[in-house]
Amino acid sequence: MKIARTLIVLLLVSAPMLVSGQDAEGGLDRSVAWNDVTTVRLDVTFPGDGYNARWLLNRCECGDLLIESELHLPGDTEMGELLLVGQRAVLERGFRSKELESQMSWDAPALMMQLTAYLLNRAVPAGPSAVTERVMVKVDEPEAAISLDSGNAVGGFPAPWSVKAVAEPHDLTHRRFDLKFDFSVPGQAEMAQMRLKGVGNYERRDFPLQDDMSLDGWHLSWRSENDPASLEPGIETLADLRAAIARNPQ
Repeated sequence: MKIARTLIVLLLVSAPMLVSGQDAEGGLDRSVAWNDVTTVRLDVTFPGDGYNARWLLNRCECGDLLIESELHLPGDTEMGELLLVGQRAVLERGFRSKELESQMSWDAPALMMQLTAYLLNRAVPAGPSAVTERVMVKVDEPEAAISLDSGNAVGGFPAPWSVKAVAEPHDLTHRRFDLKFDFSVPGQAEMAQMRLKGVGNYERRDFPLQDDMSLDGWHLSWRSENDPASLEPGIETLADLRAAIARNPQ
């Protein structure tokens, strides 16, 4: 549990620019990278007893990130939704426990997605377009640590580490992956293992939340207590929130 809780609060990661995932023939363009997903379902089993999470991430062309979260602990399950707006405001709904809510902050799945993309890139550097059939790769890294840095926080995994990666096409624009990641834990002789599996969609698609969505039922918080947009009155819809952020640069 201690290892898992440490891992999921390491850093913030910004959403990459969305790209068109299909070429003229209907397959994936070779320029598409592993972190260019528009939506991704990600299941993560952390070190520890009965600790795992499931996330569905949706990226908006506007930069917003919607996360449907499900966290399983021994004897308890927590579910909820988080929406990061303009990299500054966080909308949350559905969570019961403040303690578990803090563990399911939006940066936890973003961290795991960044790690997933890094490991896939090491295993299949040509990108998702190169996965036209089932691919199985093992990577052993004895020296180079994994460094994760968003500009807001840093984290990583020291060497040695290894990954057994399986990637395969689900259809023209989706790629399924299964990563068994063995990594060093400072102060422990044995390696720990994390499993990351899911499917990513590399086709541009509409964001599931519309501008006119009411904020009723959502809890609004700000990443900065002094955010000037937080002082604006009359924020009732998602469009209002986006407009307030646009009018009040930090």
